[in-house]
Amino acid sequence: MESAFRDKFLQICKENHFQPQESILGQLDGSLGDIKGSKSGHTATTLDLSTSSLSAGTCEALGKALATDHYYTEFKLSDCMIGDEGAKALIQGLVSNTTIRSLDLKGNNLRGAGAEVVGRLLRHNHALKQLSLEWNSLGLDSSSFTPLAEGIAANTSLQELDLRSNQIHQDSASQLAKALCRNSTLDTLDLRWNTIGLVGGRALMNCLQHNKSLQKLHLAGNNIPQDIINAIDASCKNNSDRLNLSTTHQTREQLLSRDIRQVKQQRKLEVTDLMRRIHQQGEDIGRNEKNFIHRIRQLQEALEERKSAFNAISAQLKSREAELELEQQQCSEYKDDLEQTKQEQSMLMKHSNEEMHHIKQVKIESESRLAREITELKDKNFTLEGRSLDLEQKNGRLQEQVYELKEELTATQAEVKLQATQAQERLQKERHKHQDAQREQSQQHASALARLQSTNEETEQNYKERIQRQEEHRRDVEEELRKVKGQQLAEQVSFEEQLMLAKQKVKEEEQQRSHQLEDRLRMVQLSKDELHQQYSQQGHQITENQARLTNANMEIETLKRKLQELAQELAGKNSETEATVNQVEERYKRQIGQLKGQVQETDQLKDKYSRLEQQMTEQTRHHQSELSRKDGEILSLQDQVRRLDFEMAQVRDEEAQRANALQAAISTYVQGTPRSPMVTPRKL
Repeated sequence: MESAFRDKFLQICKENHFQPQESILGQLDGSLGDIKGSKSGHTATTLDLSTSSLSAGTCEALGKALATDHYYTEFKLSDCMIGDEGAKALIQGLVSNTTIRSLDLKGNNLRGAGAEVVGRLLRHNHALKQLSLEWNSLGLDSSSFTPLAEGIAANTSLQELDLRSNQIHQDSASQLAKALCRNSTLDTLDLRWNTIGLVGGRALMNCLQHNKSLQKLHLAGNNIPQDIINAIDASCKNNSDRLNLSTTHQTREQLLSRDIRQVKQQRKLEVTDLMRRIHQQGEDIGRNEKNFIHRIRQLQEALEERKSAFNAISAQLKSREAELELEQQQCSEYKDDLEQTKQEQSMLMKHSNEEMHHIKQVKIESESRLAREITELKDKNFTLEGRSLDLEQKNGRLQEQVYELKEELTATQAEVKLQATQAQERLQKERHKHQDAQREQSQQHASALARLQSTNEETEQNYKERIQRQEEHRRDVEEELRKVKGQQLAEQVSFEEQLMLAKQKVKEEEQQRSHQLEDRLRMVQLSKDELHQQYSQQGHQITENQARLTNANMEIETLKRKLQELAQELAGKNSETEATVNQVEERYKRQIGQLKGQVQETDQLKDKYSRLEQQMTEQTRHHQSELSRKDGEILSLQDQVRRLDFEMAQVRDEEAQRANALQAAISTYVQGTPRSPMVTPRKL
C-alpha cells in the first residue's frame, strides 16, 4: 500500500510535467523503510512531512494521491509554510478521502483563503476526527472566517479542534459560537492565545446553553474575565457529567438486555445439547464397531508407512546438514560486511568532524578581522571628534580676543573723549587768564587737536581693520569647522554604511556557510540513515539466518526423537494389536452396561428439562420486575437531570445579571473618572 502511494505520487507529478521534490521522496522512502523494518505486529499508518518546504505543485500532487488512498489514517504537515495556495491544492484532494482521521496543519501561514478551504473540507469530509490549525492567521478577517464557522456547524465527525494562536478576535469568536450552537459532535476545542475579549467570551458562554456535547474549552490568554471563564468551565463540566450519565444509562440497558439474551440462549443451548448428546450416543455405538475393525487395518498400513518415512527422514537429515553448512558460511560473510560498514561509518563521521572544525576556525578568523576593522574605525572616529573639539576651542578663543579688542577700542574712545573735554576746559580757563597767549597759541592748539583727531581716526581705523581681520579669521575658522563637521558626518555615514555592508556580508557568509553545513549535514544524515538501514537489514538477515539455524537444529532434534519413537512404536505395535482385541471385547460389554445407564439418564434429563422450564418462567418474571424497576430508576434520573438543567439555567441567569450589573458599574465608574491623556493603558 505504501509503495502504491509513492508510485501514484510519481505518476501524478509526471502527468503534470514537474519534477518531484527530493526531500518528499526521501521521506516517503524513509517511511517505507520504517514500515518494512517494523514487522513485530506494529503497522505505521502515519504520513509525516513536517518541517518540509512544499511547493504548490507538490501539494496538488499529494492531494490527488490522498484523494483515493485507503491506507494512511494520520497526516502531519506542521511547519511547512504551504500558504493559502498550497492548502487549497492539498485540501481539494482531502475532501474525498475517507480514511484519514487526524490532520495536522500547524504553522502553515493560512489566512483568509485558507479558512475558506478548511471550511469546505469540514463541510464535505465526514471521516476526520482530529484537526490541528495552531499558529496560523485564520481569524484576521471575519468575512473569510464565516466559511470555517459554517463548516464546523455542518460537520458531524470532528471531535478535537486546535485553533491556538490564530488571531481570532471578538467578531470571529461570535461566529464560532453561533456555529457551535448547531454542532453536536465536537467535544474538545482549544482557543488559547487569541484576542477573543469580553464580547467573544460572552458569546461562547451563551452558546453553551444550546451545545450539550462540548466537554473541554481552553481559553487562556484571551483577555476574558475570570468569572466568564469559570462559567464556561462549569457548563463544560455539566455537559461532561450529562454525557457520562447518558453513557452509563445506555451501558446499563445494554448489559441488562445482553444478560437476558445470554440467559435465553444458554437455556436453548442446554436443551439442544441434551437432545444432541442422546442422538449422538446412539450413533457412536454403531460407529465404534466399524471403527475398531478399520483401525486394526490402519495400524498394519501405518507400520509400513513408518518404515518408508524413516528412510525419507534420514535423507532429509543429510540435506539439512548440507544447508546448515551453507548458512554458516553466509553468516560469516554477513559479519565481515558488517565490520566493513562500521569502519566506513567511522571514517565518514571523522571526515565530517574535521570539516566542521575547519569551518569553525574560518568563522572565528573572519569575526576577529571584522572586530579589528571595527576598532580601527572607532579610533578614527575618536580622533575626528578630538579635532572637532580642538577647532571649537580655537574658535572660542578667537571670539574672546575679538570681544577684548572691542572693549579696548571703546576704552580708547572714552579716553580720547575725556582728553578732548579736559582740553576744552583748559582752553576756556586759559581764555579768561591769557587771552593774548591763547590767540597766539590757538593755532598750536588747533594743530594739536587736528593731530589728536588724526591719530584717533588712525587708531580707530587700525582697530576696525584688526576687527575685520579677526572676523574674517573667525569666518574662516567657522567654515573649517563646517567642513570638518561635514567630513565627520560623511565619514560617520560612510562608517555606518561600511558597518552595515560588513554586517550584511557577515550575515550572508554565515547564511551561506550555514546552508552549506546544513547540506553537508543532510548528506551525512542521509548516508548515516542509509548505513543504518543497511545495518538493520543485515542484522535482520542475520537474525533470520540464526532463526533458520535454530529451526533447523530443532527440526533435526525432532526428527531424531521421531526416529526413536518410531523404533519404540514398531516394537510395541505387536503387543498393542493383541491388547486391542481384548480391549474391544471388554468395551462392548461396558458399552452395553452404559447404554442401560444412559436410558435411565434420559428419563432423569426429561425431569430436569421440566424443572428448568419452570425455572425459566420464574427468571423471566424476575427479569421483567427488574426491568420495570430499572425503568423507574431511569425516569427518576431523567427528572433529576431536568432539575439540574433548570438549576443551571437559573444559575446562568443570575450570573448574566451579575455580569450586566458589573458591566454597568464599570461603565459608570469609567464615565465618572476622567482619564489623563498622557497615561496609556497597560497591556495584560
